[in-house]
Amino acid sequence: MADPTTPARRCHCVIAHPTTDAERAEIVDAITEARRINDSRGLLINLARLTGARTCPANARRP
Repeated sequence: MADPTTPARRCHCVIAHPTTDAERAEIVDAITEARRINDSRGLLINLARLTGARTCPANARRP
């Protein structure tokens, strides 16, 4: 059961995409950190999360 204090994610894709500006900022920070520590897997996952957001059904109405 989900924690009632945590807002539910609107994206239900296999690789969850950001649906808010705050989530997008978290991913950008994670990409920066992955680059800093040379984490190629973290970089790949976070880039997939960020770049696939345009095709995500949860973002269909987002500009």
